[in-house]
Amino acid sequence: MQTVAHPDSASLLDLLSSEHTELASRLLSLLKCIHVDSVTGDLVLTKGLSCITLRQNGEIRIQGRSVVQVADENITLNSAYIELN
Repeated sequence: MQTVAHPDSASLLDLLSSEHTELASRLLSLLKCIHVDSVTGDLVLTKGLSCITLRQNGEIRIQGRSVVQVADENITLNSAYIELN
């Protein structure tokens, strides 16, 4: 997958004053996890073995070793078709 280059880390740190260095460092860590595919325009968030992909066509793909849903109330699925294994 081709990705759009991240902003230059040093340039971003230079833009922020020394009092915001920790914030800039955390922001740079986050930016390293986010990629935009230059061919498809997909937005991809990756961290370790986990990946969330937002596609131009509206598809959202969640991948990982284990996917857990937690809700204090209902989890609602609304679809024309729900495929289970």
